[in-house]
Amino acid sequence: VGKLRLPPLEAGSPRIARRVQLMLTQGGMLIESDRSQTLKRVAKEIVPCAQEGSPACQYYAALLPLPDETLAGQSDALLLRAAQGGFAQAQFVIGHRLSYGRHADLAKARVWLEAALGNRLVLAAVRLARLEIESGTGEGWGRARSLLEDAYEAGETGAALPLAALYAAPPHESMRNAHGVAALVKRATRVRGHSPYTAEVEAAAAAARGDFDQAIRHQNRAMDLAREPNWESTPL
Repeated sequence: VGKLRLPPLEAGSPRIARRVQLMLTQGGMLIESDRSQTLKRVAKEIVPCAQEGSPACQYYAALLPLPDETLAGQSDALLLRAAQGGFAQAQFVIGHRLSYGRHADLAKARVWLEAALGNRLVLAAVRLARLEIESGTGEGWGRARSLLEDAYEAGETGAALPLAALYAAPPHESMRNAHGVAALVKRATRVRGHSPYTAEVEAAAAAARGDFDQAIRHQNRAMDLAREPNWESTPL
């Protein structure tokens, strides 16, 4: 529970789910025994609410390790019901899961992510943009840029780094905005900290400006950061 980041509940969610979120937030820094007690209290609130058909409660019941056998083995079904009930966070989780891995179904992923975005979960735009980029078409890159720019303007900090990467190293010169990268990387760094990804984006932007000495410094920093523990080498 301490490491679990729960997305904010949208307007209209049951008051009971808001109380559960508060309980989890308060319990996030507790010792293990107190976390267990917090989850037991959460289960008492969430399980009846989920059984009554609340999409918000079904979402939490699906994702949290609740110490209650009543809903054992029903996580996927609960998550699907929450998504079908219009709960944007559940729609996003399903769309995200369907967008990668052996069991990916990009057509279904797009449907769920677009539903989440339609329900004002702006984070869904970032994942949709990734799908557009992976399509490899000029139209897809253009849609990705629009999605990321709209998401960033709406306050979604998760759009900052992929948008910076798109500005720094686009497939078409007309999409390049090397001078707009700095502010985006600064925002991403403030939220996520320094990483090989931010340094690589800064290197690409510096190279696009013709500042190759600075580009080399950033790229060397990216490689240094990538050698540190807990960093993977998966590209952006």
